[in-house]
Formats: sequence, structure tokens, C-alpha cells
Amino acid sequence: LTIKSYVFKIEKIKPEDRKKYPPWYGDYLAKKTDQHKDYKVPYFNKAKPTKTISLPSAYIVLPFQKNVLDNLKQHGIAVEMIRKPVKLPVQVFNISKVETAKRLYQGNVAVKLEGKYEEKTMDIPAGAYYVSMKQPLARLIPVLLEPLSGDGLAHWGFFNRLLVSQWTGRPRAYPVY
Repeated sequence: LTIKSYVFKIEKIKPEDRKKYPPWYGDYLAKKTDQHKDYKVPYFNKAKPTKTISLPSAYIVLPFQKNVLDNLKQHGIAVEMIRKPVKLPVQVFNISKVETAKRLYQGNVAVKLEGKYEEKTMDIPAGAYYVSMKQPLARLIPVLLEPLSGDGLAHWGFFNRLLVSQWTGRPRAYPVY
């Protein structure tokens, strides 16, 4: 592809101006000049999965995760509250490792999880949320809710408070079944 743009001049941020910019800007600024330039960039039109999984008929998001719920709704995903406690067979992702990025990206610290799924019968509390895969945006739901998704809510830090036990420092089960 050809992107029509400008020539950019790289300038080091002066020490006296450093406080004007957030830390993720780094040490340099790219400033646009008046000179036009065409940039040739590769066009990646064929995504190849690095990992595939079998999708469930629904996801259960444990209670007290307003930020997660709000994000799902902002994406147009239908979510239903579970009003009474219920015991269900589910897949639980047991986290074995939580790794955080060394640098901020778009104001967030990226999170990478490792672990494995386990079939269990769990007590689902009232106030949890049911996210059916039988809806128009079903292909988006696993991208957002799967623990290993490279662009999911876990990666963007939405579950950070719940991933590691405050008292032991050990990883917990992922809060979405």
C-alpha cells in the first residue's frame, strides 16, 4: 500500500520540556514538515492463527467486574445477569504465570497469561453474568474474554486485580468461565 503523508523530523525532547509529555512518549518527538512523502507499507490481508481453541456455548463473567461489563456492552455484546446461584460444569483457566510488559503501551501495562483449562463443576454466584455465543457479535466475544487472546481484556489489564492473590502473590483462576 502507498500511504500519502509527510516527511517527519525527529527531535530530542529538551530536559526543560520533559514534564509536558507522558513517559510513554520516550525521548524523541516526530514533527511533521511541509514536505510530502509517499510511504510504501506491506498489506497484511491474511491472518493466520497461532493457536485455535474450541469455543463454548457461553461465557460466565464473575461478579464485581463493572469495567469488564461496561466494555462488553460498549462493544454491543448482550450480557445477562444470573439472578440465583447455580452449580454448573464449566471450563476454568488455571493461571500458572502472569507476565507484565516492561513498558507502557497506550497508557497500559500489557499482561500475558500462561496456564491451562480444567473441566470443573463450580458454584456460580448470583450477580455473575452470562454471555451467550448465540448473538450477532459472537466472533468478538472470545477475542475479548479468552485469557490467552493477544488483544483481549486480560491483555489490556481489565482483570489485573483478580489475577494474583493479594496475600500469597500466587496466580488465581481466571475470573471468566
